[in-house]
Formats: sequence, C-alpha cells, structure tokens
Amino acid sequence: MKSFSELEQYIKGKKRKTLVIAAADEKHVLETASRIIEADLADLILVGGEVFIREHLKKGNFKVVDEKDPARATEKAFELLCSNEADAIMKGLVQTDIYLKALLKRKEQLLSSKLLSHIALTEFKGRFLIITDVAINVEPDLEQKIEIIKNAVKVARNIGFAKPKVALICPTEKVNPKIECTMEAAVISKMAERGDLGIEAEIDGPMALDVALSAEAAEIKKVKSFTNVKGQADIIVLDSLTDGNAVYKALEIFLDAPRAAVIAGIKHPAILTSRSDSSEIKYNSVLFALSQSEENEAV
Repeated sequence: MKSFSELEQYIKGKKRKTLVIAAADEKHVLETASRIIEADLADLILVGGEVFIREHLKKGNFKVVDEKDPARATEKAFELLCSNEADAIMKGLVQTDIYLKALLKRKEQLLSSKLLSHIALTEFKGRFLIITDVAINVEPDLEQKIEIIKNAVKVARNIGFAKPKVALICPTEKVNPKIECTMEAAVISKMAERGDLGIEAEIDGPMALDVALSAEAAEIKKVKSFTNVKGQADIIVLDSLTDGNAVYKALEIFLDAPRAAVIAGIKHPAILTSRSDSSEIKYNSVLFALSQSEENEAV
C-alpha cells in the first residue's frame, strides 16, 4: 500500500471493527465520525455529551455513552476497550496527558510490548513513510530506541511492508564519539546485522535525513552502506521527541502532507492526534489504527 485511499479499500475488505471515541462531543471529531459512517468503515461508540453529539450527528447508526466531562469520558472509553466492546480507541477533545494516564492505568490489560511509542504515517513521494517517535518518548536511550524500532516494524508489516527499511537519523553519517546518537545508531545497526534484534527489517545508521530519503543525496555524498536503506527508507527513527515533533510539524506547515498517528506497543489500536488536527488527519488515523491487528500482520 502506498496511500490512504489504498489503505481505506484494504480496511473495507477486512473484518468489521468497532471504534470508541473518547470525548467525542466536538465539531471536527464528529466530522470524522460522520465520514466513518458514510464510508461504512466501522461501528461507532461515541462517549461524550449526548445532546451535543446528536445535534451535530443526525445520520447513521451509532451508540452514544453520555458523559460531558472529558476525563470521565476517556475513562469510560478505555473501559469499553478493555472489556472488548470496542476494538480500537480514538482521542477526541481531551488533553493528551489525560488520555495517556487512562491508558497507563490499564497497562497490564493493554500493553503488548515493553514500551509505548508514537508513530506517524505520511504519504511521501508516492509512497508511505513512517516517522517515530513524535509524541511520547522524550530522549530515548539505546534500549528504548530498539523497542521503538520493534514497534515501528510491526506497524509497518501491518500495512504491507514485508521487510521494512529503517534509517536511524542523526546529523551525520559518520560515527562521532562526541555525538551520542551516532554511537547508538552504529551499535543498533551492528546488532541488526548480526541478527541480535530478532527483527525482520533492514536497519542502518547513523544516517542524515537527506541520505535516508534521497538516493541522489546519498550518491552525491558517496555514502557507503551494506544495506539498501539509503535513499529509500520506509521508517525513520528520530533521536528525540524534539526532532520527531519538528519533522512531523514540518510535514504540516511546509508540505501539507496527508498524515496519521497512532500509539504502538498496545494490544488494541489507539489513535493519538493533536486536538487541533483536521478531520482529514483524524480520518486517516482511524484508517491507520484499524489496520493494526494481529491477523493483519505481513499482508
């Protein structure tokens, strides 16, 4: 798959799922809900102020759980997820820390890996590109970066990447003891080469962003590599949340690129977008989340 339109068709051909939306009583969120209903994409449970929801969403079949308070609405939404009444969850008009707190209260029921991470998906030069971590891990250490990579590879396989190409992004391709991320990238790359990570992916780094995504840049810089990652990375792993968030926001400001975002490392797909994100981004994120299930892996 190379686009959100292809991903939409893929989801429509899979087993139907139920999406619960926490704090759903907001205009853009309900625009997304309306589009889900119109596309017949999934069943919906909307947790929020019922009067507002029914005033703004008058067509289609959906269930409403009446709760005006965003924090309590989020708690109720996660309860539905944990009781398997819903297959995926979406953040509505509620602060990220409240949403994550509700998730982490139920970590024994929900977590499927050692680490939660945030993954963005965008359309880039006619194909999908995965960016991580954009919103959760502030300054991940070497062990955490390995878990972030594992999460990202699993997500990538669920949208059709049999063996994703992973670039570990740093300011330079040269290993420099004074730049810690280059040292960590080199260690991870060597571990991947030896098969120590147990990940079905090509992993390379350190690698500058232009080299990871532009074959021309890699050629001009005469970058040597024993992998096929340079110039054609499917996943870019940023060194810190600052780097990841900046790259993600640049896609919005400079390119207006179609994009989506989910939380990885969780048994049930969880959507984490900004409250200011458009209904288009929210809808794309629903598509992205619904693609993430065990039975879909390695399609």
